[in-house]
Amino acid sequence: MTKSEARQYARGVWRTFLVSGDGPTRLVGLLRAWLESRRPPRILAYAPLTDEIDPWPALVAIPARLYAPRTLADSIEFREYRPGGGELAQIMPGFLGVPGPGPAAPRLTSPLGRDDLVIVPTRAANPAGVRLGRGGGYYDRALPDLGGALRLGLLPEALTRLDFPGESHDLRLDIIVTERAARNA
Repeated sequence: MTKSEARQYARGVWRTFLVSGDGPTRLVGLLRAWLESRRPPRILAYAPLTDEIDPWPALVAIPARLYAPRTLADSIEFREYRPGGGELAQIMPGFLGVPGPGPAAPRLTSPLGRDDLVIVPTRAANPAGVRLGRGGGYYDRALPDLGGALRLGLLPEALTRLDFPGESHDLRLDIIVTERAARNA
């Protein structure tokens, strides 16, 4: 299956999954449990679009510095974000209308270490743990510059082993959390 075919298939699975009842709730619950057991010092997570799982309900109770991406025309910058945190709770549209923290929020400047975590927006993954994104390449370009943080994808179990080709620039996930389990990719 090509990446384009995999994205098309994944869109349908996501549409069904997000309205399926308790699947999204179980997934977020497993994410919270995984985070509580690991306690990463810094977490970078996306601000969800309407067709993505929202990781923030699991993040707000974790004692970590939280960052969200602010999309620019050619890259992503991560800025501190704290829901309910006054100025740090401000979300506004970035490039192409993608939501993210405002420009006044402190920017992530130091490299991430192996104890830090990046929750990467993920449409699907192949058997090797290669992440399928939306096709813009923003995360594929941005994350290699951020250091050695763990890369985690949230997705329905049905999208964890799609047969699409990985390319040299594609991100590989370290951890996958589904409605059934949290596991190494």
